[in-house]
Amino acid sequence: MTNFQHQVCPYCHQRLTYELAIDRGTVETLKTIASYIKKKGINAVHLTKELQGKGLTAYQIGNVSRLRFHGLIAKIKGEAGNYCLTRKGIAFLECREIPKIALIQKSQAGHGAKLLEYGDEMCTIRDFDTGQYWEGIGYEIKEGRVLDEPTVKFMEEYIEI
Repeated sequence: MTNFQHQVCPYCHQRLTYELAIDRGTVETLKTIASYIKKKGINAVHLTKELQGKGLTAYQIGNVSRLRFHGLIAKIKGEAGNYCLTRKGIAFLECREIPKIALIQKSQAGHGAKLLEYGDEMCTIRDFDTGQYWEGIGYEIKEGRVLDEPTVKFMEEYIEI
């Protein structure tokens, strides 16, 4: 980013802004949506009713905001749950360059998160054939594990009931 200073909450010191990158997971989600739209012949898809479990996982649907913030897909006005490919999304699928990073302001007082600006680094769809599936900027994404034994004692041991 060019001279970007994150906004920080003066009370809790959390960042109020964050960077959202296009990554391999974002690209695969876009390709799945585009492929379905092409087969359907109509630039409209209800992600959960038409694609969940039939091409998109719940995780991918949960990360659709990445596609929206980058302007690759858009909600269809008046049609709840339906999305369409944008001209920018089609251009990206055709290997044209777009900004890799979007700067986002977190939602405040019940309003949705909003796009502030794009970064300077450009990318094409060819840049994502390999590499990290989901990209975290400023933190590392680690694979988790299932815990069979709690690492912290249960609250009842600390609270008199």
